[in-house]
Amino acid sequence: MQRKGFTLIELLVVIAIIAILAAILFPVFAKVREKARQTACVSNLKQLGLGIMQYVQDNDENYPSGCCSSVNVSDGQIAFWPHAIYPYVKSYAVYQCPDSAHRKTDAVSYLFNNHYLNTAAMAKVQSPADIIMLSDGTYTPLSDFADKHPDNLATDHGLNCDYTIWVVSGRIIEDGNARHSDHVNLAFADGHVHVSPTLAPHKNGEPFSIIVNNIRAKMPYKTWVDPDTTDDWN
Repeated sequence: MQRKGFTLIELLVVIAIIAILAAILFPVFAKVREKARQTACVSNLKQLGLGIMQYVQDNDENYPSGCCSSVNVSDGQIAFWPHAIYPYVKSYAVYQCPDSAHRKTDAVSYLFNNHYLNTAAMAKVQSPADIIMLSDGTYTPLSDFADKHPDNLATDHGLNCDYTIWVVSGRIIEDGNARHSDHVNLAFADGHVHVSPTLAPHKNGEPFSIIVNNIRAKMPYKTWVDPDTTDDWN
């Protein structure tokens, strides 16, 4: 007996089932990929945090510098923190968050708490588990500075440059959005890493003050960044 092929209706049913399954599974796969990238970012921050702590131990218990007078490593100036800790991490890749949109132009995807920790003595930090040491972020999210390029040898492949939080919320909420699905990863002064509270994205047409007020509410500057200051996120 000759076997009949699929009817048009049967084929359409199969195609519809495949489309439904794809619609269900693709977002799941996307979330899994994002979670993997966020986990890789956490690993990077742990390694960088450990590198900073090793630097502190070898430098009279003082933190590295967030900024200095020259980016050219041949000038022999005090090194910016990414360049200063490179001997401890020994990998350029660890400075790059896989979710950063600026990896081609910025060698470093993380920002240092220079407002409180810049060349500070370790003894200054009374509550290291509460103070941010490093955060996801981009110093110049909409700019392209040759000094920061990963192929710039004069600045040690872009490491010897300013990558600092300061008081600028736009450096953490880069391009209007927190890097990992409305969150950023944070490394604290005691070495632990965890995810920030939810930080709402900047919607088109909204004043940026909405983002500033949100980060002030979720991550109070005096609690998370610098307990000795009267400054605040701006």
